[in-house]
Amino acid sequence: MIKVLNLTEEGRGGGPLKRISLVGKELQHSEVETLVVFPNKGADEFENSLKSLGVGYKMISLHRLTKEKSHLMAYVVSFISEIWAIKNILKEHKIDIIHLNGAWQFKGLFAAKLSRSTKVVWHLNDSSQPALVRSLFKRISGWADGYIFASQRTKDYYEGVSKRISKLPSKVIQAPVVQQKEKSTKTLNLIKDKSESFNLISVGYLNPNKNFELLIKAAALLKGQTDKQINLYIVGGALASQKVYADQLKSLISELDVSNVHLLGHQKDVHSLLKDCQVYVCTSRFEASPISIWESMINGLYVISTDVGDVKNMFEKYGFGKVLPGFEASQLANAILGVLKDESVLEESALMAKKMAESEFSLKKVARQHESIYKEIVNSKS
Repeated sequence: MIKVLNLTEEGRGGGPLKRISLVGKELQHSEVETLVVFPNKGADEFENSLKSLGVGYKMISLHRLTKEKSHLMAYVVSFISEIWAIKNILKEHKIDIIHLNGAWQFKGLFAAKLSRSTKVVWHLNDSSQPALVRSLFKRISGWADGYIFASQRTKDYYEGVSKRISKLPSKVIQAPVVQQKEKSTKTLNLIKDKSESFNLISVGYLNPNKNFELLIKAAALLKGQTDKQINLYIVGGALASQKVYADQLKSLISELDVSNVHLLGHQKDVHSLLKDCQVYVCTSRFEASPISIWESMINGLYVISTDVGDVKNMFEKYGFGKVLPGFEASQLANAILGVLKDESVLEESALMAKKMAESEFSLKKVARQHESIYKEIVNSKS
């Protein structure tokens, strides 16, 4: 049995946390035992998810790296003590591998080295980092025993940052998706009947990287272009640090007079919303393995996306979806109009989308890939 400590310094939700919990559950059917360690503040939803899935976890004082001055000070002050706490957990539970999540999560790496017995797999989930994080990562990237990349684009980016990475065991593993069971009744009634309107949806925290202003500007360009009522729904909450951006989006909606753009805030039952829409739109500037896209596909939605992660390669492989050539609102508006003019593409693409999601991102496949890299690292020379 391989004992894995899956460590995240971020406990507030998002794709990586969903992947940690789902894979942890699926690995219970393998030769891998998972213990998830995460912050004891602001992680109630993540804790409930792990508890409901029966995945082992431990909550400790753990501060994330941030630009906010007060949080940054707490991160620096607690740095050594939190490394020591992680090291003690590694020793107590006789952990074989610590699984780090994100290029900026250094504490687990130092804790593993102090333990002298735990190996490190570093899971990289992005394709862009600030210069300081990139510089620190480059200096210590060779300390890991192996790497998991959320996409081929992520792999290419980090191998460009550090040549040491290519000499270590590694595997590209996309984020998993799970087909949720249909519910007998709707739990939400936030989206208009798609038989009477054309509904587009986008999901994510309200942060600048999601580039939701592109969707709002496209909505303005679409006014008067079609007789059919177009509705655009943005699902996602805003953290305290994202309030300024959220207010900017609200102001832009008012300024451009696009009442058909709806900010729905955080929603627990996104599945019910997805099945009431025809098209999923991703406007992000950077993504590694955008789980919201994969989840929309397994629900049979057509996808229009910016060129992020491995989306373009996947779409070309399966002849599905539309990738925008840039970040212009006119490009997105034209893509939406193209689907409106030929809605038959929606029915034709639904089966292909599900087939693609089940083939490339099934939970069983992703869990097997995790088990494989764990075994390779455990059996490799230090």
